[in-house]
Amino acid sequence: MPDKRPDLIDWLGYRNPPDFAAARRFGRIVGFALPVLALILIAGTLIAFVIALIGLGDFAAPERHSEAIRNVGLVLAGLIGVPFLVWRSIVAQKQVDVAEQGLITDRLNKAVEGLGAEKTVKRRLTHPDGSTETEETTEPNIEVRIGAIYALERISRDSDRDHVNVMEILCAYIRQNAPASSARNPEDDGIAPVEDLPQGATPHEIAIHLKIVDERTQKLKDWAAKIPQLRNDVRTALEVIGRRDKDRIALERSPETYSSAQTSYILDLRETNLQRANLENLDFSKALFNRSRMESSNLFRTNIAEARFYRTRMDIVSAPFARMHRAEFQKAHLHGANFLFAFADGADFSASRMEAANLTRAKIQGSNFDDTRLTCAHLKTSETDEETSFVRTLLFGTAVKYADFLRTPLTQDQIDSTFGDGSTSVDNVTRPAHWPEQALDPSRFREELRKWRADPASYVPPQDRA
Repeated sequence: MPDKRPDLIDWLGYRNPPDFAAARRFGRIVGFALPVLALILIAGTLIAFVIALIGLGDFAAPERHSEAIRNVGLVLAGLIGVPFLVWRSIVAQKQVDVAEQGLITDRLNKAVEGLGAEKTVKRRLTHPDGSTETEETTEPNIEVRIGAIYALERISRDSDRDHVNVMEILCAYIRQNAPASSARNPEDDGIAPVEDLPQGATPHEIAIHLKIVDERTQKLKDWAAKIPQLRNDVRTALEVIGRRDKDRIALERSPETYSSAQTSYILDLRETNLQRANLENLDFSKALFNRSRMESSNLFRTNIAEARFYRTRMDIVSAPFARMHRAEFQKAHLHGANFLFAFADGADFSASRMEAANLTRAKIQGSNFDDTRLTCAHLKTSETDEETSFVRTLLFGTAVKYADFLRTPLTQDQIDSTFGDGSTSVDNVTRPAHWPEQALDPSRFREELRKWRADPASYVPPQDRA
């Protein structure tokens, strides 16, 4: 957001710094022409001064001789003084720049000090025998810390050279004040992971497995609803990072910002506790979230393109319409994740746990689901192509209504483990006998899916019922 409404000075362009990075070739031409022009003027003035001294040409008349010498001398003195005036202006501007950077440095140091602000809290304790005592504890001063975070945001907007430093400070603050070790674990509350199906499982074992997946999904939802919200200062830091302007993001990725050893800056939020974090509509593209805890976080319309979530626990995450192009979720936990309408083309979900995940209408062209557990998931109307890979993917109980697998290679066993209907398109495999032949309406499809999951062995599709 702009700091204030534009005024007349802004309209005239006096507050807009010129972009000296543009038209560099023209700048070299101007840089060559200006000294040449100055030399021509000085040379012409010197010649005129010599002619005036000798008294030739227009300066031959006695009455004009002394006047000509004075005038030409003044012009010559002015030309000689111009470089010194320019040099003085340059020195003055450098002094202003140094003073400005010193002011920003002072602001930065003060803001960093504010991030560590604490306060003493006194509590009166009453013992069982009726006696009382006062206990003093030290707690983070959240109000001061939030003010310091906003001060850092202002510095980030005011100073190009300090923007990346501010982002590094805020990321470090989140890692320090919300480490992954502080997250709650579903296992501690009695919610065990789903065990894999044995090789060659019977229909009865598959039915039990699907029931366990459904039960765990509901348990995780109930458990996630009780996770405490992030502390206000951590939430503010996340918001400040995620809402930075496009020109700041471009600055992070500009090679000119760094030494030759580093080509771009990447947000580092690895091993952080972001459970129930609200990242809606924010930009965390290319960020590192490896081994973080993000259960039940809100990623609605969040830009996480090319971000990395290696071994990140993201069960019950909500990410409708999220921009996830080429994001990496290897070995992530995504049980019950909602990727409705997500743009996940080129994303890597290999070896992840995506039981009961919702990929309805998601764009997953070129995505990698190799060795992924997609049990009880929803691939309804998902957009796949020949580059979408399901090698060794477990699809037990997965709904594939309106899915188009004409160009996506799937094995017969994989297709047989799913549930589709007349709207599902397949190629090079036989349509499973348990699929309804007609394209069912959504409510009827859900009902038939429920019946089939409950007892795959004895399920009879609508077309075979008496």
